[in-house]
Amino acid sequence: MRICSVSHKVPPTRMTNEDVLALFRDATRRGDVNGEWDGIERRLKFFLNAAGTRTRHVSAAGDNALDLAAAAAGEALEKAGIGAGELDLVVYASVARGWLEPCMAVVAQEKIGAVNATSFDVLDACASWLRALHVVHGLIHAGTYRKVMIISLESGMADFIRFSLPDRDALKKYSAAVTLGEAATATVVTGDNPDDDFYFTFKTFSDGYDLCLMPLENMRNYAPELQQDDLAANKFMANSGKLVGETVERLVGAFKQDSRLSQGGFDICFSHAASVPSGRITCNALDIPLSIYFPTHENFGNTGAASVPLAMSLARDDARLRRGQRVLVAVGSAGITVGFATFTF
Repeated sequence: MRICSVSHKVPPTRMTNEDVLALFRDATRRGDVNGEWDGIERRLKFFLNAAGTRTRHVSAAGDNALDLAAAAAGEALEKAGIGAGELDLVVYASVARGWLEPCMAVVAQEKIGAVNATSFDVLDACASWLRALHVVHGLIHAGTYRKVMIISLESGMADFIRFSLPDRDALKKYSAAVTLGEAATATVVTGDNPDDDFYFTFKTFSDGYDLCLMPLENMRNYAPELQQDDLAANKFMANSGKLVGETVERLVGAFKQDSRLSQGGFDICFSHAASVPSGRITCNALDIPLSIYFPTHENFGNTGAASVPLAMSLARDDARLRRGQRVLVAVGSAGITVGFATFTF
């Protein structure tokens, strides 16, 4: 397998931390937070400062998220020198979606004109893109498909933020949502690489499944033990401190126990970083020089499953990612799942 191209597009609207605070301030004026704005503002400012988030891109009213994905896909196909009709598989690998069925990939396939492809979704929270790459790698090696596009589209993030809060203590669960940003990425991979050296490994620690959730209305039918009065449907919640701490600990453990990873020799590193410090802490714990780490959180926020391909596209544009380099991808995700990939770009 060979990664032929990676492209990204972000919405033109850039939201600052003050813009996010203004949305909560407006909610306070409507009485949605019981007049406790001062305490909420202090906590939000502290959280945003600790996370290192400065700006993020968000959709404006009336924007069609799939148009953004189609633009990223068109650019990726052009870079790869492949026509949409040559694709035989389209995979949608994202958390954000407009419906549960049919798969989002079907509509993405239609949008980009991949008339000869089949399509399906891969969903594993922020690890979705890396999971999809692993799945596609196996399918290409099996000879099932030859030209594949992976689309990661994290959009509509404002809809996942709970602006209406019962009290300021609810911020313990919902603060992490204020760091969310939006991005569309398209990755074109093909089977024309006789020197394929891709290596993937994943571990899931299922006892942490309740640390990060985006529940549906019917969650009570599947996990009644999690049903709480302050748990809002379709809103992103996370026990951020515990989630980050446990995820980093398990990333480090999995990395150091794997001889193919711990031997090092990487030229550039990409990760899903829910915050600026978490990326740096992980690199330091893995003895990865910060000079080879390519972060995106400060200016783009937490872009979920699009984080890694967004970073790769930006690094490619900046000539930081070059052919022949040894790449390390490290992802910590809700679940808790940790995943790694190494390959020569």
